[in-house]
Amino acid sequence: MLILPIVAHRGMVKQLSHARFRFIGFEQYFIEHAEFFYNFGERYTANLAPTVNALQLLNEIRALKLQNGGAASLTPIPIDKAMGNRADRIHRASANIADLISGSTEIFYLNSRIEL
Repeated sequence: MLILPIVAHRGMVKQLSHARFRFIGFEQYFIEHAEFFYNFGERYTANLAPTVNALQLLNEIRALKLQNGGAASLTPIPIDKAMGNRADRIHRASANIADLISGSTEIFYLNSRIEL
């Protein structure tokens, strides 16, 4: 649910995809890059329906499995140059995105101003 609002922000993806970038912790990242979170709650709300629809579709075609409050890919999606620079940048940022959202959900939702 949190991935699409992150990849919808070009600046955030650009920074998370840099080879030299090292993720330390959400709190530190939030303090240093608060500008990336100004409208995060709005991006979250706007992308909620497409995210749920995509998860349902991928689950039904058995491309991912919903488990433990998350989703796990069952078949890796090959990323190549034909998909474009943005897809490549998101792919390079994926490990840092995973680190960003893997901490405490309460802290992330509170600091990102997401209202449930």
